[in-house]
Amino acid sequence: MPESTGAKNGCALLFTWGFLLVWCGGIFYADGLFLLSAGRQALTLNYSETTGTITSSEIQGRKSRYLAVTYTYTVDGQERKGTRFRTNIVGSNTGTAERHAAAFPVGKEVPVYFDPANPSDAVLVKGPTGQDLFALWFLLPFNVIALAGLVGMLRRKRTPFDPDDPRVVVHTDAGWQFRPDARCHWGFFAIGMFIIGFGGVFAIGLPTQFDPPLELMLAAWVAGPTLVWLIARRFARRVALEWIEREDALALPRHGLVVPRGDVHGFAVEWDTDFLRKKNETVSYFVALRYGPNRTTVRLASWSDRSAAEAAASWLTGFVGVGFRQT
Repeated sequence: MPESTGAKNGCALLFTWGFLLVWCGGIFYADGLFLLSAGRQALTLNYSETTGTITSSEIQGRKSRYLAVTYTYTVDGQERKGTRFRTNIVGSNTGTAERHAAAFPVGKEVPVYFDPANPSDAVLVKGPTGQDLFALWFLLPFNVIALAGLVGMLRRKRTPFDPDDPRVVVHTDAGWQFRPDARCHWGFFAIGMFIIGFGGVFAIGLPTQFDPPLELMLAAWVAGPTLVWLIARRFARRVALEWIEREDALALPRHGLVVPRGDVHGFAVEWDTDFLRKKNETVSYFVALRYGPNRTTVRLASWSDRSAAEAAASWLTGFVGVGFRQT
């Protein structure tokens, strides 16, 4: 049987940690900038309103386009000049910039929102926008990679099999259920969030020219994670093996099989090897049930760690009370 995979030496581990920390540092720094921008824009909800006049309005930027605007407004009898469309410049595509420019042409009287404590601080757009939440959504898949990488490295030496975990071994009215994926619901959740995060950038961004309404983004941020969490919990509750005590049989719901316990030959640890590059391979270890006159093999669950697969097979052997044949 091949040896368990993992960091081959200290250099590989050091490189992995170095890359991960650089990645996380960059992503978390971008998170901070976008959150700060969204927070500043949210504070404009407390701004007062007056009337102003657009004095100049043009689209600037090359790859990222934005509206550069100036306007005059009066507060307490004093005329002031504003240059901010919103608290921070958020670039977009040409279509969005043109739509903003059309809404604020030169000479138009528009509402101007200013800070009562500092009337020189003014904007034309009050409160958070869909663009703020979409910017955070854009970073979602990158954050998933960063957090999953950190958790994976910190927990890489933990044995992912614990028969005393009530999520893994569940007693029911019919008998006992073995759910090896139950401890991995956060992993399923992370995969789901990466998928909807990456897909949502295009599904939401393209139809709205990457300037979605606030209501749409609020709905996406609430419905998306909720749906993914429910699916992850459902997936994590999948039963790999059920011992039906009344019938003295083992049911395998994923395969649609029911095997009398007397026909079971035992549980075996098998493995598959995938070669990524020369001298670099990944190994998956499987706990398999063997039954019937032809010793048919059905794989129940997989682990990346051999000791975890062996622990699961050994526990199943003792729990179900059949012979263990490791090959």
